[in-house]
Amino acid sequence: MISNAELCAGIRRQRGDDVVPVRVLARAHLKNPEIGSGAHFERVTLEIAGESIAAVLKVIAPDPICVTRERRFYEELAPQLRARVPRAYGAGAVAGRDDGWILLEEFPRADRWRPARAFDVVRAIARVHAQTLAQAPEWLPRPFARDLHSALAHVPEGLERLEALQRREPLVRDLASPRALELARELERVPERLRRAFADSPEALIHRDLHPGNVWLPRAAEPILFDWEVVSAGPPVFDVTLLCQYLAVRQLRIPGRSAEVGFFVPGGPSFEKLLAAYFDAFDRNATAPVPREAIASAASGAFAWEALYRLGWAASQLESHMPRRALRLARIPGLRLLGGLGDRAAMYVAWRAMFADFEPRAEALLR
Repeated sequence: MISNAELCAGIRRQRGDDVVPVRVLARAHLKNPEIGSGAHFERVTLEIAGESIAAVLKVIAPDPICVTRERRFYEELAPQLRARVPRAYGAGAVAGRDDGWILLEEFPRADRWRPARAFDVVRAIARVHAQTLAQAPEWLPRPFARDLHSALAHVPEGLERLEALQRREPLVRDLASPRALELARELERVPERLRRAFADSPEALIHRDLHPGNVWLPRAAEPILFDWEVVSAGPPVFDVTLLCQYLAVRQLRIPGRSAEVGFFVPGGPSFEKLLAAYFDAFDRNATAPVPREAIASAASGAFAWEALYRLGWAASQLESHMPRRALRLARIPGLRLLGGLGDRAAMYVAWRAMFADFEPRAEALLR
């Protein structure tokens, strides 16, 4: 529990004003959907220098993935970025723990996610990449430059869990083919094939978790990119690739909302069209010529990397509460829109499409 005194001190520190009057008027715990990081949220009403402000307190989970990274991002990087990120009123450390808290603006009313808005999102992240190309701070983690054997250490266990799940559950046997699993093991054994795919790409500041659940879409306004817990330095195309992979499944995991909604829409924006919009925005915001080929050439490696993570993660999401009825509906040929199936069933359909595309990309990397 962050005390009111700590909140007020963090706000003064963020403003650089030790005497600005700050009062906490009200606080209420937000009942959230399942948040992957385990972060804690509260709605906070404040008065700062006589102005009433509605904010959301996020206490970052004590997780070695995020540690102090998001707090430091808001303190040092967010104010300079050209894309819209949540305004931080204050931040601070958590006593006795290697993590922290952030007090963020409360978001305005939002539109429902529509695939066409993905173009707005790639334009927004392109501005971040153009601004930070080859200038990402040294303190940011560089997951794609470290030992890939360590980075992919979880993959064998995840593949074993997925195969065990497929053996006992006929409904998910087409989730990933035996060939996809074989290719995944080969890439995990020979990670240099992955490294070569993005070795020539320049680095930029990347969100690293840019899926629809981490983008807020205010009505007729610029997208808000939030949840910067795993912000890193790396090949820019990773953000575009992850967004494209997740467009098929719409995840509503927003603080203050009580339900998750998933649906799969075939024929959404293609990766090529998203990449074209991305580079157009990159060109308009870059201060030097954009190395398009070097950035785009990392796409297959980025796609394979992300799919390796999902191959292991899929089993953990489906092992409990198997959505059997929804999965049977999802297998009906020609069904154009899968709505109301629940989050796990929608994820399953999106994963199945993702892993089918993984095979040709992985084979190309292993040639």
